[in-house]
Amino acid sequence: MLLSLKVRHSQINDSRKPKVKLSEQVGFRKILSLLQSEDAEVRIHAVKVVANLVAKANQEKIVEAGGLTSLLLLLKSSEDEMICRVAAGVIANLAMNETNQELIMDQGGISLLSMTAADADILKLFIWLLGKLLIYAKW
Repeated sequence: MLLSLKVRHSQINDSRKPKVKLSEQVGFRKILSLLQSEDAEVRIHAVKVVANLVAKANQEKIVEAGGLTSLLLLLKSSEDEMICRVAAGVIANLAMNETNQELIMDQGGISLLSMTAADADILKLFIWLLGKLLIYAKW
């Protein structure tokens, strides 16, 4: 399933029209559904789009749309190192929020991240995230 957006030239150059974000045009759920695509290239691009959206203060909307669950499932099912690295980074960004920290722990995120921590970058993210979650859990 490939997401297709048609934009006319006049839409791009017309500065009088309000700009509409991709996430508003397509919706977070549609974007998140691409994380489950059978096509590895689509999954790679989708996880990068989600990473950009999370970095731009859309965390609450993404989590509400099932993004955290989708990312954890992607992390569990993917063997692609880049997908795992980007997904782990997005989860780490989501972990900046205490509510999300609890969700990550409740959905088995710690064990998933530890299983994918063979890569040095993912291991660093895992250690950082584990520290955040331990502080949250007050162990």
